Amino acid sequence: MIERITILGGSSVYTPELVLSLISRNVNVKEIVLLGRPGNKLPIVAKFCQRIVDRSGFPTKVIPSTDLKAAVAGARYIINHVRVGGMSARIRDEKVPPRQGMIGDESLGAGGFANAMRTLPVVLQMAATIEEVNPGAVFINLTNPMGVLVEALVKNTKLNVLGVCDLPGTT
Repeated sequence: MIERITILGGSSVYTPELVLSLISRNVNVKEIVLLGRPGNKLPIVAKFCQRIVDRSGFPTKVIPSTDLKAAVAGARYIINHVRVGGMSARIRDEKVPPRQGMIGDESLGAGGFANAMRTLPVVLQMAATIEEVNPGAVFINLTNPMGVLVEALVKNTKLNVLGVCDLPGTT
């Protein structure tokens, strides 16, 4: 049994799908910690995820948290699922560059560069805290721009980093 999995960006509306995926693949985990920003969204997402878990019959406990150190402590796997700037930033990354004849995407071109400049400082700061609190955890990155983030994490931290992209499965 896995004692704890932590999801960074756990207040995302995509988080229940990730939790459902863990359950449907029979990942036996005692606790899933959802790290998110303070506000109304995190408790709602956590309650919904707990309902999904409860209906499955798994004994997993879903724990909402806004404290990075507490959330990552004891986690075997830490899944990075943050979107710095939210969906409004992604929309800008995808719509503004094409107006100038450039690639507008959250991973490539001018849009990917803008995303990287917003996301790198946040993710590297989180990684520094994780190194301090739980250096043995496996850090699984789902956040774009995937290649830029994984390279930065591998070169600038001692964490065990994996990058996972859903594109091959969707295409």
